[in-house]
Amino acid sequence: MRRKIIYIIIIAIIVLVLIGGGVYLKTQNQTEISTEKEIVVNENPIVDATKNNTVQKTEVNKISNDPWELIQKIISATKAGNLNDVNSLIYKKCDQSSCEGLLSGMYNILNTLNKTDFVTKWEDSKQMILLTAPKQELVNNNTNYSQSLLFFVKTQTGLEFLMMSYKSLPDLTDSDKDGSPDSTENCSNGNPSCQKTNPSNRDTDGDGWWDGIEKYL
Repeated sequence: MRRKIIYIIIIAIIVLVLIGGGVYLKTQNQTEISTEKEIVVNENPIVDATKNNTVQKTEVNKISNDPWELIQKIISATKAGNLNDVNSLIYKKCDQSSCEGLLSGMYNILNTLNKTDFVTKWEDSKQMILLTAPKQELVNNNTNYSQSLLFFVKTQTGLEFLMMSYKSLPDLTDSDKDGSPDSTENCSNGNPSCQKTNPSNRDTDGDGWWDGIEKYL
């Protein structure tokens, strides 16, 4: 009788050990599954953060494609005398020696511009030109008309300022709207080194740059 009781106790202990082991294994499996779920959940913010950065970068590029936002940045940079910032905003870069007197000159000119005066815009995927309406003025007691032009180049990082130009009669006619007046393209200005371009074709050589832009590149 005593031996039978001992056998029952031993069997009960074995059953308890097996049950305990099963509970432990189940707990381990649940822990692993829970850990995997946490990793998956934690991936989403990383992906979302990357998307947010992409959106923010796009917004910055969008702002830099606004010519007047760019002009204001150049005005601020030239006023501060920050050549590095200026070079990041203009197409033709310059060093300290060549730009020594340029910054103050750029500031004085660009700071006088009025956005509402520039009523015409010509652009494509590579370039942009802003123009004022011809303005009447009195020169040496003679009535004349003048026009201002702003030239921009579109790069992979956004819009960059190329230069400003000033035209007056008889150089206001620009049939192909490329920034170069017909008189210049026809070489009727008496310049012996002038190279003719087609006043009826924006891009005479077919390289993607308008004739009026290309001569300043």
